[in-house]
Amino acid sequence: MKTLFSVILLLLLSANGFSQWIHQNAPGTIAYLNSINFSTSVNGVCTGWGIDSQTPATTSRAYYTTNAGATWNIASVPDTSRVLVSTEFITSNIVYATGAMNGFFSSAFSSNGYNKLGLPTGNNRSIDFSKGAFFKSTDGGRTWKQFGTVPSYCYYMTYSDFINENSGMALGSITDSLIPVQTTIMKTTNGGLNWINTLPSNIMREFKAIKFVNENLAFTAGLEYGDTTISGIVMRTTNGGLNWTTLRNDTINYTGVYFINSNTGFLCGTDYNGGLILKTTNQGNSWEKVFSRDSLIMEDLNFLNETGTGIVYGEKITGEDQYKPFVLRTSNFGANWSYQIVEEISNNVTLIGSSLIDRYKYFLTGGTLQEGKIYFTSNGGSTSVSNEPSPVTTFALKQNFPNPFNPVTVIRYSLPAKGYVNIKVYNSVGKEIVELINEIKAQGVYEVKFNGENLPSGIYYYTLKAENYSETRKMILLK
Repeated sequence: MKTLFSVILLLLLSANGFSQWIHQNAPGTIAYLNSINFSTSVNGVCTGWGIDSQTPATTSRAYYTTNAGATWNIASVPDTSRVLVSTEFITSNIVYATGAMNGFFSSAFSSNGYNKLGLPTGNNRSIDFSKGAFFKSTDGGRTWKQFGTVPSYCYYMTYSDFINENSGMALGSITDSLIPVQTTIMKTTNGGLNWINTLPSNIMREFKAIKFVNENLAFTAGLEYGDTTISGIVMRTTNGGLNWTTLRNDTINYTGVYFINSNTGFLCGTDYNGGLILKTTNQGNSWEKVFSRDSLIMEDLNFLNETGTGIVYGEKITGEDQYKPFVLRTSNFGANWSYQIVEEISNNVTLIGSSLIDRYKYFLTGGTLQEGKIYFTSNGGSTSVSNEPSPVTTFALKQNFPNPFNPVTVIRYSLPAKGYVNIKVYNSVGKEIVELINEIKAQGVYEVKFNGENLPSGIYYYTLKAENYSETRKMILLK
């Protein structure tokens, strides 16, 4: 009898593609949840929008959790906010978000519905319907307030990426009733207080993804519209947005770009044949197709820094006007991908946002016009994970190598869970020399270089602080 039960259970698991995703619930009426982000393995935020029954407008929804999504609590948002599209933890308390505020309604307004960002899909859209906005929380996502000044030409801030508390880039939809999809790239150097345009607006482009790698390097991807043609476009800047060059212009509708370091990155998109994933190891100068499959619509992708673990997600077309949410997962930098259906029961669920806690714990968000969705897996979505290195379980600060050194040495450290990390170097009398790391990082093993070229020979100390952990080691600069 036990054997028969095991066989039946195995067949049931096989029928579901070995997918193990838990549906978490957020309170209230939600249409789409656009973004999810975590500062630690348990503290996170989730944002999106719902439809206001009193007006044809959408209104913001925001939630926070302190127990890994077991419960989601309603956060406070500005009364007239339309949507919070993307979120990013800067510290454990400071969180940034992009989106829009509701404006006044034009008498010409009508809508047949809304897209996943809360934009109306009717033919007579009003350019006064929304105003681009930047939001900030200083209490870990419990309270959101509009912050800074967004240029008047931007009626929607969609996706953003920050490299530190001050420097970030964002995509903004331009207020032009004849070109409702046109986007530009904006940059801030003061934490969202002010934004400047970095791209000429004389070419019609609809960017859908932005990745800010370092102070100089950034990538964006989407569509470019000609008089009679639509083509995919990928662009790069190597001088902080002063100039942008085109890397690819082809038939792919690009929807996601992610770089795990300055050289290695991934693109996802969809063409006439289905979904594709491309990889580069030379800063985007050339790209290799690492995955393709028909009937897939790619929405976005996310990676766990340089661990080799990443996901691509979207919708699997199952029939006419029918689709189901799927995830592709890699644990070896895109060499291989496993395929999972996230939910078999619900039809027409669109996946929009994701957050990777470690190599196996992921969150996904999205929804339908009737219901917002949050999905969670603690095992990578699969009932079995094999041939992968064991996860990091303890904090560790390794001895630098080489030691003594002249003038460059490497410091290695490991983190058992996602969280805020700080590494500083001090001289022999305790004076701070440099701050090497000051950001939120995922679980994993890392290394950072220290250059003592402009320092005298002597004894120096480096200190790692993360959560409730602190460790200091000594190193010797010998010239």
